[in-house]
Amino acid sequence: MGTSIATGVGALTECDRVIVMLADMPLVSRTHLARLLTAQGVAFTRYSDGTAGCPAIFPRPVFPLLESLTGDRGARGLRLANAELKEPDCDSELSDVDTARDLERLHSTCGRSLTPDR
Repeated sequence: MGTSIATGVGALTECDRVIVMLADMPLVSRTHLARLLTAQGVAFTRYSDGTAGCPAIFPRPVFPLLESLTGDRGARGLRLANAELKEPDCDSELSDVDTARDLERLHSTCGRSLTPDR
């Protein structure tokens, strides 16, 4: 994850902030992303167990730190001062889909199509 974040951030040229999201979290809502955008600095998503994670938003002054990431460790390990934690409306938004079985389970739990909200 760290190498991917560093590569992506290094390719940015004209933006003030970046949101880091995971492709295997199909239920993250626009509402939650808008909540992250209200942060003045760094903001992570707060999980139900109190930990911080993705999606997360970072302002340009933090980009050099993100570009220094390597390996499979993400930005949570950077211990960024004053990072905000933003909670989603529902914990199911943070469901992680790594396998076909995970997708089937999520689909049956949600009882709806897993297409992105528009």
